[in-house]
Amino acid sequence: MSSLEEKEHLAIFRNGSATSFQWLYNLYFGQVYNYCQSFLNDHQEAEEVTAEVFVVLWKKRASIYTHHSLRPLLFKITRDLVWNRLKQIASHRERKLKYLASHSFRRSVHGSEVIIYREQEEVLRTALKQLPPQQEKVFTLRFLKGRDLNQIAEELEISKNTVKVHLAKSKRFVVNCLTGLLSVILLFYPLSL
Repeated sequence: MSSLEEKEHLAIFRNGSATSFQWLYNLYFGQVYNYCQSFLNDHQEAEEVTAEVFVVLWKKRASIYTHHSLRPLLFKITRDLVWNRLKQIASHRERKLKYLASHSFRRSVHGSEVIIYREQEEVLRTALKQLPPQQEKVFTLRFLKGRDLNQIAEELEISKNTVKVHLAKSKRFVVNCLTGLLSVILLFYPLSL
């Protein structure tokens, strides 16, 4: 595939060509799916997010620059959707555990889930303590307190770009820590059922 061929398809896709969209989809599907899978570790979730990426791409087609590769835009869309999905998963898990905590545990599976959740919380706390103080503050404000980038920049009296840099570094570090825990949990969790 030449970049000239991609630029030609981008130009046609920008005007709504389903054929060029299919060509771009075939070109980038594997890369997008693999990225999603590497963070979500779930085939179905990765497929759903990958599909969402291409839906967003279709909706944004009119604003695509045809002189550049599509890869950076796809990476940004994918990254944002993966993080949104991870936050949804964490929120769902938290609601589920709050519900379980408010009811008596009658089956050992529920106790196992609470133990796993507590282990995840502990790994997150440990990971946050290992971050530089400013990165820890930015991560906490963004993902645990729900502040947007402008609010964080204003509160910490730093630029929005500095906030973005701190977020990128802290997310990468925390995801690596949580991914390691998830691998261990998935390895032993079926044994505890």
